[in-house]
Amino acid sequence: MNKILQKIKKLESFLSPNMLGLDIGHTSIKFVELKRAFDGSLKVLNFGLENFNSKKEIPEEALILETIKKVKEKYHIQARDTIFYTSLIQSSTHVISLPKIGEKELKKEKAIWWEAKKIIPWELQDIILDFEILDTKTAADGAEKLEILVSAVKKEEAIKMASLVEEAELIPCGLVPWPLIIRTFIKQNYIEEDQAICFIDFGARSTKISFYRKRKFRLTRKINMGGCNVTEALTTPFSTEEGEICLEYSKARDLKFKYGLMLEEDIQKEDQLNFRHFSILIRPVIEKLLAEIKRSIELFSHKYPEEQVDKIAIFGGGSLLKGLPQVLKDELKTDVIFLKPPLSVSGDVKSPQLANAYGLACGRGKGINLLPFKFKITRNTAYLKNAVKALFIFGFIFILIFLIVSTSALIYYRRAIDARQAQLAALEPNIVKLQKLMNLKKEYEPNYKIYNKVITTKPRLYYVFKEISLVAPRRVKFNFLEIEKLGDIFYLKVQGIIFANGFNAQEVLADFIENLEDSHLFGDVKLTSMSENVNYEVKAANFEISCRIITGY
Repeated sequence: MNKILQKIKKLESFLSPNMLGLDIGHTSIKFVELKRAFDGSLKVLNFGLENFNSKKEIPEEALILETIKKVKEKYHIQARDTIFYTSLIQSSTHVISLPKIGEKELKKEKAIWWEAKKIIPWELQDIILDFEILDTKTAADGAEKLEILVSAVKKEEAIKMASLVEEAELIPCGLVPWPLIIRTFIKQNYIEEDQAICFIDFGARSTKISFYRKRKFRLTRKINMGGCNVTEALTTPFSTEEGEICLEYSKARDLKFKYGLMLEEDIQKEDQLNFRHFSILIRPVIEKLLAEIKRSIELFSHKYPEEQVDKIAIFGGGSLLKGLPQVLKDELKTDVIFLKPPLSVSGDVKSPQLANAYGLACGRGKGINLLPFKFKITRNTAYLKNAVKALFIFGFIFILIFLIVSTSALIYYRRAIDARQAQLAALEPNIVKLQKLMNLKKEYEPNYKIYNKVITTKPRLYYVFKEISLVAPRRVKFNFLEIEKLGDIFYLKVQGIIFANGFNAQEVLADFIENLEDSHLFGDVKLTSMSENVNYEVKAANFEISCRIITGY
C-alpha cells in the first residue's frame, strides 16, 4: 500500500511540477520552492537563503555555481523548473509609447526595436529584448497610443547566468525583469487595487523602485546604492576616548542590523563603542538614499499628476535596517509597510528577504521572459518530453480503466440478459395475447383513419372557448366571437374591449396576441383594428383580432 501511495505522489508531482524561484544577488542566493495544486492553490515546499561569504563586490561564477548546488543539496530541492532573477547582470527597463497597432505587427515591423535604440544604452545585436503591452491611452490629439513595457539584458551576461543554472542541473524556464516580480503580489490581492503603491527593493548594491496603480505598472527606477554602502561606511576609522577604532566588515554588518538608525539614547553600548560616531558615519548614506527616493516619487508625481503615492512597500535584505521604516515614514510623510510573502520564516532568514524569490515562483515566468533563445528551446524540449510521458501514462491508465470497466460491464450485462430471458419466458402467454390484439387493431385501422379525419376536419368549440378563456388577460372583455370557414380552413374572429385602468392598453393587447400565438390551437394571429373607447369612465379601447384555428389537435 505504501508503495502505491508513493507512486501516486510521484505521478502527481510529475503532472504538476514544482517551481523554483531563484533570486541571485550580490551577497546571497534566496530561493522559494512552490507547488501548484490542481485547484490552482499554492503550497510552499521550501525556502531559504545562502550567503556567498565573499568579500568581492560581484561573486565569481564558480562561487555562484557552488552556492546553487549547495542550496539544492542542503535544502533537498526537488524542483527543476527554475524562474530566476539576478542583479548581477546589466538590465534596462522602460515604458514607451507607440501608435496603436497589433502585437503581431509590433514584432513583425520591429517598431519596438527602433524605439529601443533611443533608450537602451547597448547595441541591439548585443541584447535580448522583450516587451509587454500595458495599456491603451488617448493622446491630446485624439490618437490612441500603446503604453509598452520594454525590458532588455546584455545577451552575453544572460547566457552566462542561465548556463550556471543549467550546470547546477536545473532547467532555466525564465529570466524575469525586476518590475514584473512585484505584479505577482498585486495579483494575489496583497495590496488594495485602487492605491498607488511605491515598491522599494533594498538590495546589497542597488535599490530598485517601482510604482504600480490598479495592478498596472507605471514607472521604475534604479539607484546604485544599497545595504553594502551602509556597511562600508561603518568600516571607516573613527576616534573614541580609547583611541581610533576601525570595525571589520562582518562586525559592521552585524551592528548595522542590530542598531541601525536607532536614536543614541535608545542604544546600549556594546564594547564601549561611541554610537554618536556610529550615527555620523551611517547618516550621510541614508540621507543620500532618501534624496534619491524622493526624486523618484517626484518624478512619478510629475509624470502622473492625477495620482498620489498612497503607500510604500519595502523589502529586500537592506529593508531590515533597524529604524528604516520609521525614518522613511517621517521623511516621506507616507505609510510604510514590509512586503512579506506568506512564509513561516524563523531564525536568521526574514520574510522581506524572500519577496523576490516568492514572486518569481508564483509568476512561473509569465509575461516578459529575457531567457536566451537556446535555453527556451531546451525548456520547450523538456516540456515536450514531459508531455509525451504524460500522454503515455494517461494512455496506459485509460486503457487499464477501460478494460476494467468493460469487464465489469460485460459481467453485468450477461447477468441482466439472463434475468430478462427468464422474464420473457414467463411473459410468453401474454405475448401471444398481445399479438392477437395487434392483429385485431390492423383490421380496424382503415375505419379508425376515416373517423379521425372526420373528427379533426372541424374545430371542437368546447376546446376553442376554453383555450380563449385561459389565454385572455384579466383586463380583456369580449363582445363578439365568430368562427367562419374559408375553403378547408376555419378562422376565429374576436371583438372586445380592453380596460387599461392605469396600464398601457397596447401592452395588454400585445400580451393577449402573444398568448394566442403561443397556444397550440391558434395560428396566423392578426390584429384587424384597434381604437379608443370613450364610453367608460376609465381608459378603454376596442379591438378586433382574427386567427386561424388549428383543427388537427
